[in-house]
Amino acid sequence: MPDLFPPEPEDIDHDTEPYHSELETIPELNLTHIWEQVMRARSPLDLGDQELRSEGSRSHSTHTSKTPLDSLELGGSDSDESADVDNVEYDPATYGLPPESFIREQLLVKVAKLGYLANLNDCPYCHSPRLDPSGRPYSIFQHIPLIPQLRALFRNRATFLKMLYWSEFQRSGTHVRDVFDAVLYELLCATRVVVDGVEQPYRHFEDFQELALAIALDGMGPFKRQNHSCWPILIIIYNFPPEIRTHLSNMICTGVIPGPHSPKDLNSFLQPLIDELVELSRGVEAVDVVNEEVFALRAHILAAFGDLPAIAKLMEFVGHNGRFPCRLCKIMSILGRTAKNASHLYCPLHRSDDTGLDPYELPLRTHEECLKDGYDVLRAPNDTVRADLATDCGIKGVTLLAKLSSIRIPDSFPVEAMHLVWINLIPQLADLWREKFNGIDSGFEDYLINALVWNSMGDINRSHFTAESWSRWATHAAPNLLRRRFMDLRYYIHFVCLVNLMNKCTDHAVDRSELPAIRRGFIEWVEDFEQIYYQHDPERIQVCTTNIHYLLHIVDSIERLGPLPGYWAFPMEQYCSFIGASVKSRRFPYANIARRVCDVAQLCIIREIYDLRNMISFGQTRASTEEDLKTEMREGDKFENYPNRIFLTPWAEALTVTPELRAQISKYLATTYEVRIGKKLALELIPDTLQQWGRMRITQGGNLIQARGYHKLRWDGRDASFVRYELLADRLAHLPRATPDFVPTSYYGQLQYLFKLPLKPESVVNPSKDGSKYLILAFILEAPVVIEDAYEYRVTWYEGKLGSGEVVDALTIQCAIGRIQDNKRWWIIDRIYTCYALDEQSPGNPTLIHASDPSAQIRTPQISPTPDEECKSDPRPRIRPLRKCPTPKKPKNPTPEQKSDPSRNSDPWGLQTSDPREKVRPSRGFGFKKPNPIRNNPPAPGSGFS
Repeated sequence: MPDLFPPEPEDIDHDTEPYHSELETIPELNLTHIWEQVMRARSPLDLGDQELRSEGSRSHSTHTSKTPLDSLELGGSDSDESADVDNVEYDPATYGLPPESFIREQLLVKVAKLGYLANLNDCPYCHSPRLDPSGRPYSIFQHIPLIPQLRALFRNRATFLKMLYWSEFQRSGTHVRDVFDAVLYELLCATRVVVDGVEQPYRHFEDFQELALAIALDGMGPFKRQNHSCWPILIIIYNFPPEIRTHLSNMICTGVIPGPHSPKDLNSFLQPLIDELVELSRGVEAVDVVNEEVFALRAHILAAFGDLPAIAKLMEFVGHNGRFPCRLCKIMSILGRTAKNASHLYCPLHRSDDTGLDPYELPLRTHEECLKDGYDVLRAPNDTVRADLATDCGIKGVTLLAKLSSIRIPDSFPVEAMHLVWINLIPQLADLWREKFNGIDSGFEDYLINALVWNSMGDINRSHFTAESWSRWATHAAPNLLRRRFMDLRYYIHFVCLVNLMNKCTDHAVDRSELPAIRRGFIEWVEDFEQIYYQHDPERIQVCTTNIHYLLHIVDSIERLGPLPGYWAFPMEQYCSFIGASVKSRRFPYANIARRVCDVAQLCIIREIYDLRNMISFGQTRASTEEDLKTEMREGDKFENYPNRIFLTPWAEALTVTPELRAQISKYLATTYEVRIGKKLALELIPDTLQQWGRMRITQGGNLIQARGYHKLRWDGRDASFVRYELLADRLAHLPRATPDFVPTSYYGQLQYLFKLPLKPESVVNPSKDGSKYLILAFILEAPVVIEDAYEYRVTWYEGKLGSGEVVDALTIQCAIGRIQDNKRWWIIDRIYTCYALDEQSPGNPTLIHASDPSAQIRTPQISPTPDEECKSDPRPRIRPLRKCPTPKKPKNPTPEQKSDPSRNSDPWGLQTSDPREKVRPSRGFGFKKPNPIRNNPPAPGSGFS
């Protein structure tokens, strides 16, 4: 195998001349206030009327803003600049660069010809002429240099500090939390950089200022048409924290491949970008305004992702309709018939001729094998031999990305979950259940759902569903709505097993010890899928698409590049929506898109240099932004005893205390401080009016919650008043003589009021003379929820009206929840997210802290309190009945469903002894009400009957 990149085929003329570029100045902005801000931030440089002259490029006046199409030539980057910056003196007036470099940073290459194809007059694929009769190109690809855009990031202090996430990241030995915890990054850190076959004296990611990048590719239709598409080339910077790295303002577009058809030779459009990446691996001159120094900026590609056709084009693989359709293993496909009686290749695990592969021991491809097979195909003497070799190995060439030493084939091209699962697999399952997948019936199985039953769950047109819609439907709505809707529970269990596996793989962190179990889960799911839907019938082989096979490689991608959110295509879809909305010309849509992308890139450089992020923004939505959160932090009310809580306006109206509310507050005080409070004492302790708030923000990624008693819900508004809150419940409440054993239990309800209760000094609730003590309380209408943990999935629901209400501490509110109405039943959608913190004494060893864990929000006292003191320090009141609570009666003639195995019920604390109903929370300490007889599964802990 040669050391350098392979030569091009002999029938293609190489262009050995250096790339030429025509530079276009930044168009003058009409926003006067922006330029005033620029003038205040930095005095402009006076360079007179000098012209820019780039090595190997034509001179072009900086005053010229338009260039004839016939004079545009290949654009390049500042690749000739030396990375030796030791002797360069930092000049604050010019950001450490000479005036020529300073101006060149604000100029962008407009048009690029395509490297070794520059001298061809006809297309090598369709043989169409390159020029029209007037001598102009039919289509132009505009490449936007990457290097100037990366340099601009280091000229902004705030952006630079955000990119320090990577340098401050501490790798974990127990969890995979990001791409920097994965195997590929660890391997690159131990290997030296190789540029054009020459090993460099430094390793990958050796300097804290190096950048880790990813390339995202996908096609988009500017007019929502399948037969017209263009292809943005998007760069994602992993140095940013995961929560902001996919914001539109933090991603870089280096060009949009024009349509209307998909590119035949995708690598030819990437050649200018790859040439820049080669220079970045060697190092280019850049300025760090924080440390006030000039340094060698280096960047490396960690991953490239997109849908199956895009990655097949990028990797120079045959693709999903080849004899070897998988890019990660060498499984062989078999021939089958499509719905239109055409031939297609499929790759099921089960083979009638016993040629199937063991899913636990798939023959994975290696980097060396992929390069060798690609070189062999390129060296073939003619097209016929080349096609035969490509068919035999599934590879038809070598990707240009192989020039980068950070690329490992196929490890750097992970399984992309958005297209794999949410756009293809979930809709395929929905079509199979409704008998709409290529006319395939249920065969020997009975998994079909009646049309009336399906329509009762919702009447939204499927064409309106996006990838995000399918993901939310599959992970939140479907496990609830599909429960007991199949004729056989096997099909429901099979579906929710996929949901459970995807929830684990898309979590913020994946436990390394669980990866073998997740791999085994996907293998068993695929085998069950073939048994249920394929049924090992050649006439039904259409269901065994390549997407089903790629499920077997999800764990491989997690091990190599981290959890799935690090490289799924949702950011690309967001960017495609952004540029699609900017199309104004239906006659020249692709030129319109290219100009828009170029203008945005120019403004982004201005924004970074002059710190104008607050004044220049792109793609803003109604969602809360960082500035909105800063405004809330500045204007909201914060209290020392209530960390991570911000109480927001409006607060103008005082809350009038009704007799019912005063009674509930009295019960809370009596339970918390273990005192008896009568009506007379309640009048003394509780004022007639209280300060109240209409909203509460839980910081550090929490929710914005509304108090429904203050805010009236609009007919088209979302109800953000239903919450999950935690209280301490005595699991031995049915034994009055037993020592109380309090456990944290989750409850659900609707928040009505948020108010401040001052504690009267020298009283039973405040023995001291300090009159500044207070409590922030919430009045919540509790929901009579039922928790079912059977059938491999935990669901929560309630029927009927909400309770009369109870008062709890505001710290007990954990998050907002959603609801789905299903006839008379309301399903609870609780998005339990997990935050991770590192133990300071043992770096790299993360400690899981669930959002429901009160230790994440309540300070740990310096001295362990006594049991009596603990009740007063913990805002979650201990609930214990005043008399013995009757146990709910069993039905006289239980149905088979009611005879469920008690071991299948939820027992999150491992405290179950005999009957799980012993942990049901009493209603305000006066006993239980009978459970709802509908679907009488034994209630689980914390089911909260009231």
